[in-house]
Amino acid sequence: MRSAFRRKGKTRRFVNRFRFILVCFLALGFLCGGSEYLSARLLSAPDGGPREWHLTRPSAYWFSPYWSPKLVEEQYSTTNDIGNDGLPTLRDFHGSYINIDGGIRRTSFQPSNPNRTIYLFGSSTTVNAEAPDGETIASFMQLMVLPKHYR
Repeated sequence: MRSAFRRKGKTRRFVNRFRFILVCFLALGFLCGGSEYLSARLLSAPDGGPREWHLTRPSAYWFSPYWSPKLVEEQYSTTNDIGNDGLPTLRDFHGSYINIDGGIRRTSFQPSNPNRTIYLFGSSTTVNAEAPDGETIASFMQLMVLPKHYR
């Protein structure tokens, strides 16, 4: 009799744990799916696509001193080529806000005779395609090392 009672208690604990885990997974799935749905509904681009959405001056640019329709047009005018190595390379572009020379984004505030050179490697975040030349990560780093005459 005691062993049957013990088995019943173990079975009950197992069922309760299983229910708890199942409820946790369902809640997690609901939260993830719900947040995905809400973000898709709230952050979706207007019918015209991403360019038209950028032209509405999204909230990230509300207090930006450099945002303008001309900057948005320059952002969408820069294009990528496939280089000899098969990797995407930025095509040369010269505008009021964005300049690319030899596949490299122009860095502002460079000294004329640098002692050393610092290279930045990275993805689209490093290129800063949605900011003017003087507002890129590389330009801010250049301001930090300017007294040392680095480029």
